[in-house]
Amino acid sequence: MTKAKMIFQQLLVLTLVLLIIFAGCSTENGVQSSESSELPESSQAVSSSESSASSVSEVSSEVSSSEDGSSSSSSSPSSSTSSTSSVSSSVPSQSSSTVPSSTSPSSSSSSKPQGNPVAVEFNKEKFYIFTNVATGKVLSASTSSTGRRVMLSDKLENDGLGSQHWQIFEYKKGQYSLVVKNSGKSLTAPEVSISLDDTRLLDAQLWKIVTYDGKNFKISRGNLFLTGGETVSMSEENDSNTQLWKIDQLNTKDWTLVWSDEFNGSSIDRNVWNYEDYYANRGDQQVYTSNSRNSFIKDGNLVIRTLKEPTKDRYTGIEYPYSSASLNTKGKKSFLYGKFEIRCKLPSGPRIWPAFWTDGDVDPNWPQRGEIDIFEFYGDRPGEIKANIWRGRDDNLAVAQQWGAKTFRLPDNKEFPKDFHIMHAEWDQYQIRFYCDGLHYATYNISNGAGDKKAFSQPHFIWVNTAIENDKAGYPSASTNTYPQDYIIDYIRVYQQK
Repeated sequence: MTKAKMIFQQLLVLTLVLLIIFAGCSTENGVQSSESSELPESSQAVSSSESSASSVSEVSSEVSSSEDGSSSSSSSPSSSTSSTSSVSSSVPSQSSSTVPSSTSPSSSSSSKPQGNPVAVEFNKEKFYIFTNVATGKVLSASTSSTGRRVMLSDKLENDGLGSQHWQIFEYKKGQYSLVVKNSGKSLTAPEVSISLDDTRLLDAQLWKIVTYDGKNFKISRGNLFLTGGETVSMSEENDSNTQLWKIDQLNTKDWTLVWSDEFNGSSIDRNVWNYEDYYANRGDQQVYTSNSRNSFIKDGNLVIRTLKEPTKDRYTGIEYPYSSASLNTKGKKSFLYGKFEIRCKLPSGPRIWPAFWTDGDVDPNWPQRGEIDIFEFYGDRPGEIKANIWRGRDDNLAVAQQWGAKTFRLPDNKEFPKDFHIMHAEWDQYQIRFYCDGLHYATYNISNGAGDKKAFSQPHFIWVNTAIENDKAGYPSASTNTYPQDYIIDYIRVYQQK
């Protein structure tokens, strides 16, 4: 081999080695470059989601609420201040159960929401208006005698009874019930049709609500989405603005606590509470007493204890098989309108009948003075309570008229005596609305009453009691219960809108 040939081969080998080293460096730099470019993209994704969550505060409306609950068009002194409160949202991790399983709309149009769905939080004590993005019309409810249907209509300037006002309750994580204010009925979609039905928390009454951009929302059940247009319907997800809804919170006044009894003292406050101390003759079989065996304070609770013991009525001398207690605030604490709330654990067993209710404190006569049964519980139906109101008949005020008891059933076959629950009623000049554990299940419209309007336009005082219903053929007797039976009350509170 010549010397020149050997030098050529050495140069060739050196060149190949340099090429291999150069190629390796390029590959490593490329990987580093790729990794570094992914970090800002990931960071930007989080930033975009956070921006989406925060931008929900831009949700606004020209609707504000007057003191009586009606809505009207108004402008703020500062043009930058919205007359509605924002809907809050949070950005959960991908593993969070609060992320609804919903397909993101196509990004082919900048007017369509983009990105990932974001979990939403709503204030269950507020009212909301749903405006369809495509039509600009508002989700409205009709509960006339001809049907219970949902429609789109122009926004009302004055909607005192709230046919366009909805409450949004998170019943299960990421699942909401939508209850229209003026009826106590829920938006219901058993199939593709839309209707209103009594709030029973059926699967057909549970909805997912997600936002992709912090401004507009999609509302769905299963793989079908609430869709506006000429009518309101359900359809598969698409890119149309007819499936986008703007949700505005009405600027209603907050509730302010005006009175409560937390039962934290050593004894029942006689400056607040009176006793019934006799047989009340309401078709039951107990004598109410002021004896400390039947009512007392224990561990920060008022306990109304029902005993199986022969007890004589102090006025007639007639003996009845049970003793219990009934307390009221007549002449000491009464309120015109407000939110009346109790947290309690109920007794159990056949014929047991505890209640929390109000009575008119001005007119001495019943039923024309009115009665609001915030809840009644019948022990042989441990999973349900009833709401009810009484008034005098329009043509004969001395005759009682019941405005149809409404029932609430606990989900998943739960029973009231096994745990504490919160029941309350909201009463204003238009309506009385009933709730259990924050869920709205009944409404009575009172503004269109006739001669008995005064039944619900005068202050009412408060009652708590446990009765024993008379035994009824075909049903277990109250004597089969284990006694004592305790109605345990953590607190009673009254709020008003100032």
